[in-house]
Amino acid sequence: MVSGTANQFNNTISGDAADNVIGGLDGSDRISGGAGNDTLYGHSAADLNSASGNIRAKLLADIGSGAVFLTGAPGDNGFVYGLNKDGGEIFRINTATGAKTTFLDIPDNQFSAGGERGVLGLAFHPNYAANGRVFVFLTNPAGDLEVREYHRQPGSPPNANPVPAQTIITIPHPVNANHNGGFVGFGPDGYLYITTGDGGGGNDVLRGNQGADTLNGGSGRDYFSYTAVSDSTASAADTIQDFQQGLDLISLKTIDADGNWGNGDTAFTFIGTNPFTGPGQVRYQIDGGTTTVSADVNGDGTADMVIHLDGAITLQASDFVL
Repeated sequence: MVSGTANQFNNTISGDAADNVIGGLDGSDRISGGAGNDTLYGHSAADLNSASGNIRAKLLADIGSGAVFLTGAPGDNGFVYGLNKDGGEIFRINTATGAKTTFLDIPDNQFSAGGERGVLGLAFHPNYAANGRVFVFLTNPAGDLEVREYHRQPGSPPNANPVPAQTIITIPHPVNANHNGGFVGFGPDGYLYITTGDGGGGNDVLRGNQGADTLNGGSGRDYFSYTAVSDSTASAADTIQDFQQGLDLISLKTIDADGNWGNGDTAFTFIGTNPFTGPGQVRYQIDGGTTTVSADVNGDGTADMVIHLDGAITLQASDFVL
């Protein structure tokens, strides 16, 4: 482990694989942390005052106006990798000279770009030095969110095979082109984590229609609106992702609960997990990792309307607008 400060001269200080705390003090210093969880100061760590933070930035390399992300690859010391989302290019950049080479160029017809779409995230496997595995988050040509795995090819300088080794996951992202998330990275537990955004748009109202839709919720208060029983039936049920109990709402208020307009617009009654006993009732049940909301309109004891929620969610009457 490296811990300490330099002096008033121009120093080059490099950390090791441990968690380092390094300060540059005076002089024009070059500081690099190494593989650990490092804290780097462009001055003495003890001199935390307004006059000591004299860190200057300079352009290392220009990778285009679509630049969105910069990271390092385990075992590839002295280089960083810059991502251009609109060009689909990942550049390997020498941190000493700024010289760059193309590490991966994803063909334009394999992703969608413009606005908030594009090749958005990049992560190297923790054991990349040995296995050459690289993971990329992008919006595919249909606008859906996708994580792909690529493999490094033999050769110098290093580059990746532009043909994906596999697609890890594809997440439908209908209607809106924005709010795609885009981060992908490994946690300390060795798992790969991604962010998906909130489905796009603003002040989200998501409407099911004609069945078998996937509705993406998010971090805000989402309103899932249904206007007819046929919007989501047992044979063509919608799936709501990221439903937040106590925050999001499912609206059935424009549907006549018993299907008899002759007696007026009847509201549904929420009965929890109890079985159906009559017309105009809404219940739910949890099966493994899925919560199923169902409504009986005609009173025959079977579900006329079915909506699936991702996750095991204990619902309340307050989660609905009936």
